[in-house]
Amino acid sequence: MDNELLYLLKLMDDPSKEVFNAVESKVIDLGRDVIPDLERYWEKTANTLVQGRIENLLQKINFNYLKGQLRGWIPNSDYNAIYGSYLVSLLQYPDIDFEDISTLFEEVKRDLWLEMNPQLTALEKVRVINHILFQVHKFQGSRSNPTSPQHFFINNLLDTKRGNQYSLMMLYVSLAQAIDLPVYGVQLPHNYLLAYHDEALAKYTGKDKSGILFYINPYNSGAIFGKKELTQMLKQNKIEPRKQFYELADNVFLIAQVYRALLITFQNLGYTEKVERIEELLRFIAAEQSSHNKRSK
Repeated sequence: MDNELLYLLKLMDDPSKEVFNAVESKVIDLGRDVIPDLERYWEKTANTLVQGRIENLLQKINFNYLKGQLRGWIPNSDYNAIYGSYLVSLLQYPDIDFEDISTLFEEVKRDLWLEMNPQLTALEKVRVINHILFQVHKFQGSRSNPTSPQHFFINNLLDTKRGNQYSLMMLYVSLAQAIDLPVYGVQLPHNYLLAYHDEALAKYTGKDKSGILFYINPYNSGAIFGKKELTQMLKQNKIEPRKQFYELADNVFLIAQVYRALLITFQNLGYTEKVERIEELLRFIAAEQSSHNKRSK
């Protein structure tokens, strides 16, 4: 621990709010590199006030790190859904590294590469993904308690092979995009469906002008269906069909969807602090994407 940090930590029990706020700001600015020192100081002190303040500091440092990673990811989110999935997990598991997810993800991706053939049709390629995911690697949707928080996070899905519709959707789209298949999200509210997009082929076959060949439901073992079935699904769920609901969504939209679903889960559980953090993240994502879009024009 360097002298500057030690000096700041010794001021952690200062009764002056102004002094503590200044100390807190400086420690937060030091970033995640000081987390091990903060944790060791927490263990050594018997002062409960200091321990509580350190715990709050750790949360703020990790939350700032998450926002910084989101800021860097948003302009580079195309065909990088797996890193976005990691950023969702960071909310709940701030100590995990991307390599923890990447290692397991690459194992599945490698098996997918070995089975994939560029000569296959779009339907055949999706069937290969379904075979690797749901038959070879035995991934399954959790049916007993799909809204339980742990089922939203891709690190848990890769570890246990069980997840809900949102984590399975993110794994599916991450794998497809990682091998350059044109699979994307759809602009449905509370969505976990995907779409296979090939404008040239869709035009040739007389499919939808949007270029979408078909839709995919990862939560139902990668079931494939068309626009008519999607319309029926909307009506069954008493959702008025709108043009945008059938259109493609980018990876930032998908990540925001997962955060929104998590927000509802944490609201139902009464986790006020987590709800407030996600609300802040959603505002942050919207602002960053808006800023990126303006710069891109």
